This record gives sequence, C-alpha cells and structure tokens, in this order.
Amino acid sequence: LELELHAQFEAENDGLGQVRPAGPQGRYHIMTWHCSDVYCGKSHGDNIYFLDSWNLTNPAAKVPLPMLSKGSYARDVSCGADGLCLVSLTWDGFVALDSGVAGTVNQFSVVASHIGNHPFSTSYVPLSEAHLRMYSGAQKVYSSEIFPRHFYVEHADFNLRPLRMGDVIRALQMNEIYVAEVRGYNQSVKAESPASSVPGGTIIRAQDLGSRSSDQEAALAIDEGQARSESESMNQGEGKVDIPLIGVLAACTAFAFVLVAVLIMMLLMRMKTERQTKEIGR
Repeated sequence: LELELHAQFEAENDGLGQVRPAGPQGRYHIMTWHCSDVYCGKSHGDNIYFLDSWNLTNPAAKVPLPMLSKGSYARDVSCGADGLCLVSLTWDGFVALDSGVAGTVNQFSVVASHIGNHPFSTSYVPLSEAHLRMYSGAQKVYSSEIFPRHFYVEHADFNLRPLRMGDVIRALQMNEIYVAEVRGYNQSVKAESPASSVPGGTIIRAQDLGSRSSDQEAALAIDEGQARSESESMNQGEGKVDIPLIGVLAACTAFAFVLVAVLIMMLLMRMKTERQTKEIGR
C-alpha cells in the first residue's frame, strides 16, 4: 500500500458517491458526493471533486453545482475520450463538464446545462417531499465509445400517487433511455455563466432513443453491444413497449375462454335441436 487517502470533503464518514476516471489519459478521478441537501443542508452534496492521480498529495479541485435545487444531487458522471463529461442531477437534469479537453481554457468547469427541461423535471414532487426528487429524472449516465460527445442517460419517471398507495413498483418507472449530445462546444472560449449561457453557443440536445431513425438506433445499439428487439409491439415513436407480455397472455387466455364457451353453446344448441327433431318424428 503506497498511499491511503480518506475522502472527507464534506463529512467524516458518509456521502462518497461515484468515482470515475476523467481528463487526459485518465489522469484525474472525478468524485460525486451523495448527500442530498434535504438531509445534510445546502452546503453538502452540491459539489463534485477532481483528484489528481499523478499527484495524490495535491488537494482535490472543487467544482460547485449551483444549479441544483432542493432534493437533487449529482447522481452519476461519465466522461468521453476527449475529456468532456456529463453529470446527471436527478430531477434537475444534467450538465456538461470539461475535465481537460485538448486546448481548453475551461478545465474543471461546467460548460453547458440541460436544467429544468422536459422530461427530466416534469415529475410532480411537492416541496414538502422534495427528498423524493432524487428518484426521478436523470439517473445513470454512460458515454458512447463510438459517437463523440454522446451520452446515454437513464430516465426515471416518478409518480407520487402509487407511492402513497404503497405500490413502489408503479411509482418508479425506469423504462426510458435518452441520448444527450453536446453540440457547438468551443473549448478555447472562456465559460462565464454556465447556468444560463454557455461559450460558443454550446447546447445539450436530449433525444429519446426510440424517436431516432432505425439506422441511427441500430448504430447506437451496436455501440453498446446490445441486440435490438424486432418485436412488433415496440412503438418506434416513443421507444416503449405498448403491450406488455403479461397483457398479451391475459388477452390470449380470455380469448380462449370465450372460444370454449361459444363451442359449448353451439354443442348444446345442436343437441337440443336433435332432441326436438326426434320428438317430432315420434
């Protein structure tokens, strides 16, 4: 053991979240702090940290996330090969962060944001229960290994009504994946206010994976080594399975019962007709 490091940036024993490689040649480790401000106060969980793995004795660089609202926190982070990273912020959305893009003047800075937009911030969660926001919106993030500055973002659709009824499964639906693309980022232009404006007209474009064309969708599926389902029940417009398997089985079972009932009725009517014919013949 060459060096033992205790991450105690915001608390002595609790809060350390995700740790991901970042920067040129994976020089840095980017760390999130999983402590919602509902429990730890506004001064906890609203920052991410960069640790220099080439010199672990240096203090970690602190990057504030002032766009976080009550109940949200930095859920996950993933970085592309060029050093541009995406940080998911649950109910608030996500931000792009420069961890060391070649020729950058914005290292360790937020350079673009997708905050308070559809569909990540549309789940209704009252302020009195803001701690539930961490279960909605942008969750896990995965960077594409083929498409530069493309990221896959898990979307959780949180519904408060089923939760109050005790149905946790229906309350938390995680059946959508969005593709977030960072466009127009010019790393040679200094970022001033990433929460409202970004350098070089940088934008983050989020698109439902199911709304892409078939060629694009197939390419993205190959990118992550996943086979694309050819089921006819897949709705290309929304990227969701419109008819669940259990619904299909239930419909088939009901149809079988109806068919058997009709056959039995036809058999009884035929027997009755034959009986009447015999009585008339007598």
